[in-house]
Amino acid sequence: MSGWARRRTTWVSLSVVVVFVAAFVVTRVAVSAHKTHNKAVAQSGPTEPVSTLPGSSSGSPSAAAASSSTPATTAPTTSAPTTTAPTTTAPTTTAPTVSPKPSPKPTPAPTPTPFPVNPALANAAAAAADAFNDDNDDPVAQYGVAVYDRANHKLVLGRYGTTPMMSASVIKLYVIVDLLHQREQGTITLDADDINLIDRSLSGSDDNAMNSLWSTFNGMAALQQIIGLAGLHETSVPADPAQWGEAIISASDTVSIYRYLLAHLTAADRNLVLTALSKPTHYGLADGFDQYFGLLGPGVRPAYVAAKQGWLGYRPYRLLHTTGLVGSRDQYITVVLTRQSNAYDYPTVAANVTAATGALLKALGPAGTR
Repeated sequence: MSGWARRRTTWVSLSVVVVFVAAFVVTRVAVSAHKTHNKAVAQSGPTEPVSTLPGSSSGSPSAAAASSSTPATTAPTTSAPTTTAPTTTAPTTTAPTVSPKPSPKPTPAPTPTPFPVNPALANAAAAAADAFNDDNDDPVAQYGVAVYDRANHKLVLGRYGTTPMMSASVIKLYVIVDLLHQREQGTITLDADDINLIDRSLSGSDDNAMNSLWSTFNGMAALQQIIGLAGLHETSVPADPAQWGEAIISASDTVSIYRYLLAHLTAADRNLVLTALSKPTHYGLADGFDQYFGLLGPGVRPAYVAAKQGWLGYRPYRLLHTTGLVGSRDQYITVVLTRQSNAYDYPTVAANVTAATGALLKALGPAGTR
């Protein structure tokens, strides 16, 4: 073969090689682009999000090598269609409006019993009890009646309202009011035992308790002092200092003792006395005498009453006294001191006092209750 022919053959061979290599490169690039396109399409779905892993590359290492010697051909990017899920708006449910239950109306406080101010009631009450001085067959009977209306500052006295009578146990109230006054002045000290004696003397009309107070605190001097403090007129100390029950008092003076108690003692001492008087025992603590008569009598006793009773019977007559506070806010101070013949037994005498007191309370009507 000639030299020209050999050179021609060589150039033809080289051309074939070049063409073959070029075709191979183009084929590889086309295949790589096709795979990239298919991968992108496969990863673009309506249900799965497209996620790109960090550091990932397309094609094989040989393709990368080929791309280093061949200009890179960028495949067209195909964007997967974005599928938007339909937005479903949940229906708004409105809760039914519930009207609040009305608050229960508060129970109104009970209306306090009014404070009667009718001045005629005191007159009627005193007259009703005083009528028993005429309406009985007892030649020695005396009913010392006094009614004081605190609302009208009015004192009404019956026929024997200022008549002196032996006090019996009513004098315990006189002495105790003075002892409490002395304590307030700081001249005496009353300990717990003394307070207990005061309570027993007033609620149970305990003679032994009174004996102790009388002797310990000079009852004669105390009685003398309260005469001046309360402005008493008919009261006097007993002739025998040992017989405090024989002190002399009157219905009018007994009203004055209650008025002094309510107006001049401290609230604590006033409550001490009124508490004891409002819880009387049925029977006397020393002698067992039934003190449920008069203001405390069956069938006439008000719902509230603070009472001091008295009885004495070793004289030619029987003494039976009932005294106390009745009505709204203790409006009325009522006193019925009685002296009746020894010819009658105590149940009969007590029934007479209860009848007279019942007439008094009936005349007061609702004003005499709480």
